[in-house]
Amino acid sequence: MNKLFLLLLLLNMSLANAQTTVFRKIAQKHDTYKPSSSAWQGVDSFRWDYNANATLTQLTALKEDVANNWNNLYRYVYTLNADEKVTVQIRENWNGSNWVNSTRYTNDYDANSDLITVHYDTWNGSAWNTAGKIEYAGYNVKHKYASETTLIWNGTAWTYLSKDQYQYCPAPKENLPQIIQKYTWNASFIQWDSVERLYFTYNMDSVGSKIRSVPYQGTWLQNSKETTTFSTSPFRRTEYLIQTWDTTANPDVWKNDKRIIYTYNTSDSLEKTATDKYTGGSWYGQARSNYIYNGSNQKSEYYTELYSGSWSNDFRQTFTYTGSNLTQEIQYKGLGSGWEETKRLEYTFDMNNLNTVRQIDTFNGAIFVPNNRDFYYYNAFTVNTDELMASIRAVTLYPNPATDVMTIALSSDNVFNASVRISDLSGKCRLMILQPVFIGKNSLSIPVSSLPAGLYLLQLMDTEKGTQITRTFEVSK
Repeated sequence: MNKLFLLLLLLNMSLANAQTTVFRKIAQKHDTYKPSSSAWQGVDSFRWDYNANATLTQLTALKEDVANNWNNLYRYVYTLNADEKVTVQIRENWNGSNWVNSTRYTNDYDANSDLITVHYDTWNGSAWNTAGKIEYAGYNVKHKYASETTLIWNGTAWTYLSKDQYQYCPAPKENLPQIIQKYTWNASFIQWDSVERLYFTYNMDSVGSKIRSVPYQGTWLQNSKETTTFSTSPFRRTEYLIQTWDTTANPDVWKNDKRIIYTYNTSDSLEKTATDKYTGGSWYGQARSNYIYNGSNQKSEYYTELYSGSWSNDFRQTFTYTGSNLTQEIQYKGLGSGWEETKRLEYTFDMNNLNTVRQIDTFNGAIFVPNNRDFYYYNAFTVNTDELMASIRAVTLYPNPATDVMTIALSSDNVFNASVRISDLSGKCRLMILQPVFIGKNSLSIPVSSLPAGLYLLQLMDTEKGTQITRTFEVSK
């Protein structure tokens, strides 16, 4: 009972304070190795500046010269409004002594904070010249625009260039496009010429099919179709099929072209893919891939094979981890039924599990030799947690209590890489897993059989933005 009270107290304090720590990359340096001098030579680097809310305000690129001096190259400066949205983006180039304007984007928003116009200007040496703009209109209740129109300035007037029109699914899925139609402006006939039409269907908010049509004699003619098949429990992709519209048949029919079959292991992790080509009424293998995992369900090996009369090795990767962090990757190229090493990537992490060094070595036929490396530097920012994970909806943990495997069910409006961190009552991290999250409904399987019975804190974090959601759960034995 005391442990439960302590955990709830810690969680409530966290929610009451409504703040969290996020990390932002503030610098990156790239070096190449010079075999002639057996030394590293700096090539380029980047610096990022942020405001107090950890929102990017400036990016600066630098170049190292032969005397090992770092010189400014160019920079982007961002002006933000009260909603932390970019209103002005200016690129400036370094001329050796001063920053000189180059290009400028100015963003206009409506009262709902929806983007309505992007203005593009170029610098002529003394003033900004209007060059182009993009207009957005017809926003729906999910803040999705119905049209995107690109125009260019010809010196005296605006001229259309292209236009995309969007129709969305009925409520409550107004965030999912159902029809996209693309046009280009025909200046000779002063009209919009159709380019293509895309029609989408969905399965559990994931794209189930996409039909591409092209203009033909004043109407739309079907051209190609992509269909994705999903299993229901668990929800996951099992087949991706490409077909073309055959107008030589009577009547016209969809003709198979290519497919990819996905199979999974008992832990619901992708285990194999098989790519087939349809020829002469039958499917024939073209390529296949295999995924191998370690005891922590981390991908430890991946390899592909190609078929040309017989199967031959094509590409292979092996992965080594320290805890949850990928510390080494080795790449190979296929040599018939064998493999030859080509590249080695090594990663170093700090105490916050942030990647600080990446080095790439190449294989010279006998040993790995240094090729290039990158250094990454970070700063911590304390920010409010309000709306940090607004794109995540309906997070559910089940079963709770859990014994062997717990599932995180969630819906997302965006694609991102999620870090799942599980801590005990003392704050010690007991498990960390990286998982991709896709648009729509997701199910993340978390192995908890190695955890002792008790109460735990789960943190689901967007690894790029550093935003997070916190939940509690229990392990029972």
